[in-house]
Amino acid sequence: MKKIHLRPGLSLKDQLLIYFILIAFIPTSIISIYYYITSKSAVKKSVGDSHYKIISQIMNNIENHVEQANQLTDWIYVDKDIMKLLKRNPTEVDNYDQEKKQVIESIEKQFKYLPVTSYISSFFILGNNSLDLRNGLDAYLIDINDLKQEEWFRKGEQANGKVVWGGIFKNYTNISDNKYVILLYRQILDINSGKNLGCSILFFRQKFFEDCYKGIPLENGEKFYLIDEEGNVLFSNQINLVASNIKNTEMFAKMLKDNSYFFEIDTDGKKSLIVHKISYKTGWRIIEVVPMFQIEEQLRIVANTTILLIVGTMLISGFLSFYLSGNFTRPIQILVRQVNEIAKGNFNYSITLNSSNEISELGKSITKMATDIQNLIHQSLRKEKEKREVEIKMLQNQINPHFLYNTLNSIKWMAAMQGAQGIKKMVGCLGRLLKAVLGDMNEKITLSEELDILEDYIHIQKIRYKGKVNFEKKLQDENLQRCLVPKFILQPIVENSIFHGIEPKNGTGNILLSVQKDGGDLKLEIWDDGVGISKEKITSILEKDNDSGSGRGIKGIGLSNIHQRIKLMYGEQYGLLFESIEDKYTKVTVRLPVVFCESEDDNIENIDC
Repeated sequence: MKKIHLRPGLSLKDQLLIYFILIAFIPTSIISIYYYITSKSAVKKSVGDSHYKIISQIMNNIENHVEQANQLTDWIYVDKDIMKLLKRNPTEVDNYDQEKKQVIESIEKQFKYLPVTSYISSFFILGNNSLDLRNGLDAYLIDINDLKQEEWFRKGEQANGKVVWGGIFKNYTNISDNKYVILLYRQILDINSGKNLGCSILFFRQKFFEDCYKGIPLENGEKFYLIDEEGNVLFSNQINLVASNIKNTEMFAKMLKDNSYFFEIDTDGKKSLIVHKISYKTGWRIIEVVPMFQIEEQLRIVANTTILLIVGTMLISGFLSFYLSGNFTRPIQILVRQVNEIAKGNFNYSITLNSSNEISELGKSITKMATDIQNLIHQSLRKEKEKREVEIKMLQNQINPHFLYNTLNSIKWMAAMQGAQGIKKMVGCLGRLLKAVLGDMNEKITLSEELDILEDYIHIQKIRYKGKVNFEKKLQDENLQRCLVPKFILQPIVENSIFHGIEPKNGTGNILLSVQKDGGDLKLEIWDDGVGISKEKITSILEKDNDSGSGRGIKGIGLSNIHQRIKLMYGEQYGLLFESIEDKYTKVTVRLPVVFCESEDDNIENIDC
């Protein structure tokens, strides 16, 4: 058998303490990490949502200004007087008449009452017929030919009457205070014919955008951008960024790829949160750069909360683990002491566990086991004592039969010397019977040897009863005498027939022994014409505890003993069978398997003797 050597390790209390702490630490750590990550995302989202609302409000203000500017170009488009001037003959364009005067007054009226005009630095209505109407402080300082050379002018002519916001440009006059202007261009077409009549050009000062976020607070360090589709910065709270281009920056590329309205990025070596919103009316995009240090303060609070949660949980779980492990192992330690006392032989060591759980049940079982072991030891000692007494008695009993056998042998030779042949034969039969009885009862002998033992016994009983007992045997086949049978099974049955069947009967009695083969079984039938046996008596004879038999047999070997021996040796289908009618007969059938002793003179199935 393979031996397993267990290395000494931590005590059960220490193991439970570690397990409890791990059970508390691992889920707490996972939950805390999850809490930190989700809280961090929630903080970022909260900040992103907050700033998105701000830039959405700014974008809404910008779109309102843009809408007013577009409406101004719509007015130019539909004003009949302006359209008449654009359709004049080039030679009449410069005529200052009532019609032209009325148009100029209408333009001035628009500038006086329309709020968006306060942001216009230059206003032009240019006709293909050389019409040139202007308004605004910078308009009269700009050369129209300079405008017509610009790329945006050519693109505007191809827009087929749609409003075109051309981006931000340096002012076309150096005298003005407005360093940069935002361009609006719209081609003017004849509504009826669709003919190109000219164009309207509006230059807006940067204040056009500045007022859109007035009153909206921006935190320290935050940057604000308004860019067009090409990445040109139309406006920014950082003056140096105005009119620059951010198209090639990582921020711009990520805005185009990222579907989210905010994301985190490194700008100038510092982490920032980028919040952006696009206008689907203009294609412009508002960008707000929020430094992460504004968010990091909130994240530090979340991190500190997470650490406090872990530390607090560990302290509480450590205390509870220490208490629970001690509370759990304390009764086990008591049980260990009890088991150690039992191992030392102290079975009277008792414990009391004030609980009703499995450990308490284990303690009760150990106490019961100690009591049972003590009882078993006492019982074993008692049986050992009884065994020694039986062995001594058996030795004494062995001496008596051997002494008797030797004495009978001496009587036999004395009778032979005196010529008393009857005494000699009887003593010889008795000696052989005693010798057979002294052997092992579980020993197997041939049926022939068993019949010899029975003949000796019958001879003695015939002399004793002076001819009252007649015995006869019938063998179906002489070869059956080589069958192996348990030793000393026929004598007790015949003895029972004599003492309980023939002796109580008046007159002589007959005993018949029949030996025959029944299939694979050997059937021995002992029949007598004695007084018979009642059914109740038959039952009592075969009872396992009834070992007395006749009460007068040699060594007291009873019929129950024979019956049980056969069953133990061959199986339940073998044994004794009784059949009897009171005052008529008794028949005892002994059924055994056919097992032959080794033979060389026939073809019967053989085995070794």
